[in-house]
Formats: sequence, C-alpha cells, structure tokens
Amino acid sequence: MKNLIYKITLKILSTVFPFRVKALLVEDLCPIKQIPGTRTKMRCNSRMTLVRFDEFWNREPDTRGWIDTFKNKDIFWDIGANVGIYSLYASRNPMIKVWAFEPGAENYAILNRNIETNKKKNITAFPIAFSERTGLGVLYQQSIQPGKANNSFGKPIGTKGEVLEYAYAQGAIGFSIDDFVELLSVPNHIKIDVDGIEGMILRGAVNTLRDARVKSLMVEMYPSRPDYQEIFHLITASGFICEKIIRNENHHFIRNLQFKGAGIKEELWKQGMKCLKGD
Repeated sequence: MKNLIYKITLKILSTVFPFRVKALLVEDLCPIKQIPGTRTKMRCNSRMTLVRFDEFWNREPDTRGWIDTFKNKDIFWDIGANVGIYSLYASRNPMIKVWAFEPGAENYAILNRNIETNKKKNITAFPIAFSERTGLGVLYQQSIQPGKANNSFGKPIGTKGEVLEYAYAQGAIGFSIDDFVELLSVPNHIKIDVDGIEGMILRGAVNTLRDARVKSLMVEMYPSRPDYQEIFHLITASGFICEKIIRNENHHFIRNLQFKGAGIKEELWKQGMKCLKGD
C-alpha cells in the first residue's frame, strides 16, 4: 500500500509541477524509516526495500547476534550487501570498519544513499562481485528493483544450484577474495550471502581463509546444493568449525584455535556433521 501511494504521488507530480520542482519533491518523498531501537535510518523507495526494513528484527536474529560479538577495531566484509541493512547495523559501533560489496547497480546506489543518510564514516562500499578468479563478467539478475536478491555473477546459478532464470544481465567486475585482500587488509569477519555462487567465491579465498586473522564466517547456503559438501570441506579444512546452522541455511563458522596445518582434518569434519545434524 505504501509503495502504491508513493507511485500515485509521483504520477500526480509528473503532470502538475515543472521538472526542477518535481525532482526536488520526489527526492523528499522517498520514505526514510528509522530502525526501531537504533538511530539507523533506511531509504525505502521500493516494495522490497520496505520488506527488508519491516522484516529486519524478525528475519535473522542470528545474524544480528553474530554481528554483536564483533570487537573494537574488527574489520567486517559484507559480501552481497544488497542495500546495506547489515552493514549499517554493524557500523553502529564506530570502532568497527565495514567494507560492503554489492555489484547490482540499483542496490549499490541505495546502499550508498543509506550510508550517506546515516553519515557513516566507517562503511566503504564497492560495486564489485567476488568469484573464483579476478576479471570482467556478467551479473545475472532476476530483477533490478532495489532490494531484490537472487543475482549471480559469472554463471546464472540459483540458490540451490539450479539454472537461474534471469531478467537482466549487467556487466560487472569480479575479484577473487585472495586478490582483493592485497588491496585492503585481511577481514576478521566475513558474511557471504550471494544466492548461488558461494562455492566459487570460497574457492577464490583459500589463502585468506587460512589466515588466523579471519575469526568467523557466515555463509548462507542450502544443504540440497550439489556442491554443499565440497564447500563445507573447504571451510573446515581452512581451520574453522561449524558453530551452528540456522533455518537450514545460515551457517556460522568460527576459527578453531587448535587447528594446525592445511588439509582436511577428520575431527573438524565430524564436528561439522554434528552441527549439521543438530547434535
């Protein structure tokens, strides 16, 4: 209903006011909502941005709880930041540095407007994708509406490994994480929520994941994916244990401080399987 009223208002404005006045009014009419219990504001200029705002407190309490464990001076990489709601949440602590990555043009624009609206100096956003290798590619998008997800870089792959039916193919720049850390410092916490190519991204992050400065990892993936066990092995072989799995999709991994050396460790795999089974 709110989005419908917004569209009707824009239609009226387009027929009544000259362009310059109309542009100013349209900018002011874009709803800016404050997340309850915080000072964080979010621009809600589409149905999906409104949905993301309305569902924030109920949808992923585990993700917020994980972010709440971050310490002063920690570095957080939000890969697949969308319009930045979790980047903004993490940035409430001004002593945490947030790097937000979102290749979709519409989402990236709103992400930056949200950073600007909240006057956040500890978030920096980049319009890049991550994958197994660094290079130019295509971002396959089911929709370019702000706030929409289900995009895939390099290959049209869906959340469960199926072929993604896309509406638009946008040119984009992709990096491997191992290449990109040469330009920035190694992160302490990484969130990967990219709806399909998690395996490709993690295969491009082998060296980074083995760096002890990476303390935790949150990866959204479904066990029904054909490459699920490969991804799980890769993460545990890099020195992590699975702490918990929420809603059968959000996988929380933490650094195993007893881990020594590279290669798959049987005890890590067993701990991961216990987590997967809910033991």
